[in-house]
Amino acid sequence: MLDNADGSDKLHIGQIVSILWRRKFFIVFAILGTLALSALTIRSFTPLYTADALLVLTVLPQVRPFDADHEKDPGPGRDEHTIRTQVEILRSPALALQVVRALGLTADPEFNASLRPRSLPNQLWSASLEWLSDWATQRGLLDAPRAPRNPAAAIEQRVLLSFLKGVFIENDGKSYVIHMAFRSQDAGKSATIVNELAQLYLQNQVQAKYEAAASAADWLRTKLAELRQKQLAAERAVQQFREQSNLTQVNNGGADSPLVSIEIVNLSRDLTEARAARAKAESEFHDAQAISISGGGSVSSSGSQLSDIMRELRSKLNTLEQRRAALLSTYGPKHPTILEIDADLAQTRADIEFEVSRIRAALSAQVRIEKNREDAIQASLAALENAYQQNNRATIELSQLENDASAARTVLQTFLQQSLKTSAQIEVQQPDARLVAPAEPPQFPSFPNNRVLGGISVIAALVLALIAVIVAESLDKGLRDTDEVERLFGVPVLGMIPLFRVKRGIAKAVSDALDNSRSVFTESVRAVGTVMQATYPRRNAHVVLVTSALPGEGKTTLAASLARIFANAGKRVLAIDCDLRSPSLGTHFDAAPGPGLAEVLDGSAAPADTLHFDPASGVRVISAGGDGRAGVDFLRPTNLNLLLQWARRDHDVIILDCPPVGVVNDALLLAKMANAIVLTVQWGATPRAIVRAAMRKLHNANVHPLGIVLTKVNLTRHARYKFEHDTYGYLKSYAQD
Repeated sequence: MLDNADGSDKLHIGQIVSILWRRKFFIVFAILGTLALSALTIRSFTPLYTADALLVLTVLPQVRPFDADHEKDPGPGRDEHTIRTQVEILRSPALALQVVRALGLTADPEFNASLRPRSLPNQLWSASLEWLSDWATQRGLLDAPRAPRNPAAAIEQRVLLSFLKGVFIENDGKSYVIHMAFRSQDAGKSATIVNELAQLYLQNQVQAKYEAAASAADWLRTKLAELRQKQLAAERAVQQFREQSNLTQVNNGGADSPLVSIEIVNLSRDLTEARAARAKAESEFHDAQAISISGGGSVSSSGSQLSDIMRELRSKLNTLEQRRAALLSTYGPKHPTILEIDADLAQTRADIEFEVSRIRAALSAQVRIEKNREDAIQASLAALENAYQQNNRATIELSQLENDASAARTVLQTFLQQSLKTSAQIEVQQPDARLVAPAEPPQFPSFPNNRVLGGISVIAALVLALIAVIVAESLDKGLRDTDEVERLFGVPVLGMIPLFRVKRGIAKAVSDALDNSRSVFTESVRAVGTVMQATYPRRNAHVVLVTSALPGEGKTTLAASLARIFANAGKRVLAIDCDLRSPSLGTHFDAAPGPGLAEVLDGSAAPADTLHFDPASGVRVISAGGDGRAGVDFLRPTNLNLLLQWARRDHDVIILDCPPVGVVNDALLLAKMANAIVLTVQWGATPRAIVRAAMRKLHNANVHPLGIVLTKVNLTRHARYKFEHDTYGYLKSYAQD
């Protein structure tokens, strides 16, 4: 059934081998044809000879001009760039044009196509293109072709393009060796061209170096004259500025320093001392302000003399206060002694106040003096700094002029050295490469390579043959292998009915074939009948429904043949033509025209009245009957059941020849009344998709076919397929033994 079917089209090794064997003549013809075409193509090629030469670059570490820091090996990266540059020079059209002119290749037909004799196909092609161009030009579709301004230059340009196609220049990326090659129709010419290309390359190198050195020498001479003038002008500018600025230098510890800077240093030192003195005076003044009669403050910083006076007055004050305090314990405050002491205390305090005022005045005067001294030094220093700044600006400008003069001297010296080196190298120029292996005329052509092309042709022939086989197999949608049928649709193959040539009519041919009990056709039909009998042991009459996927697949022939086989076996057989649209079963049994199935279904005739007996085979037949009113409307289940009940009483086997299930649905109505459903499929012709659609119809109607019968089998072609588990290839020889 479809549920058990494997719809995949995967092939295993045995099937692939079988396909290749079946298509062996096709493969052989495809391979031989491809090889023959390849041989003709190879023989039509013009032999080409390739001459080779080896050029070695003598690459040395390069030094950048005027830069001593780069006097070392520049590394492999720089060499790589150099090699690539030289390779591109060898490939350049300019060098190739020199070779073309040196060897006069414009007069060589190999490179100048206009000198070659044109074949008739080329002449016809050129004439066609010319006519087409004129036609398009006359109708304004194309602009009129313009003649070249310089015909000779145009020919030379075309020759150059043809020449460049034969040039091969390459480097292996690991060495300084450049491989040069040229491909030509003449062996000697290819060697001559390669050697000429190498020689012109070396000559161009020497000439370029000579011209570069001469140009550099001329430029250096002109540049030296300019540099001398610049150096003298720079020296004069330094001297003139020094005189105009009146810059005086003083030797200060081995270094020349301006006089103003020395004075600034001295005044800065004096200013520092003045600021320190002023700070000291202000400190003493603040201390003097803090002195009080009660003993506050300190006078240690006001001078030794003033400090002694203050200490005497304070000592006296302390003594009087202690005496008064001692006497108060004996005398009262009004006692004359106490009053005398109070007077002394008042006088002492007055003396202290006077002394403090005097000290404050002296210290204030000292602060003013130090402040005035500091201001005077500050003013002098500011004036000197202003003068120093003016002097410094002049010094900076002078330093710049001196640097310019020094740079001019250095550049002049460098150019002098380079000029001497360049002049010495002009006459000793050598190329940066040498030809280590000049080209020799090759003895054998490099193209076509018969061995390689022969191998490619064989491989191509095999591939094309396999592709052709794959295409042929993909276009072949028919069914041939019983294993394939069972794998795709999940039902067994009941048998394979061979194809036979019909000369006198199908009915007569089938009858004659069945009369020969040992014919291949008879054995094939008998095998199908045997499978049916083995599948359904006898209980009641067998109802066998025979249908097909498409019309013309031999279902009627199979139904008639099964009826004859069963009748010959002693069965009571009834064959009913259920194909009301295209009836043909009656022709196999010489049934006379008259009422048939159509009349039984519509109730206009009884089954017994439509029955025809074939004396030759012993088969009873009910033809389709009717008057062209065929259709499913006549297939009435009630009347059909009555017909089959009547038929089962007097017959062992009832065969229903039904319409193709892939086209109409009549067989689906009859299938539920049958014991066995047989689907016929034409061998190698009916597409798999059509068979799958027919099986799906039966499956959807809950009808399960007994199996499939492959009809119209070409046993000769079938034997070539070498299918596994196939015994039909031996049937013909066995049946004839």
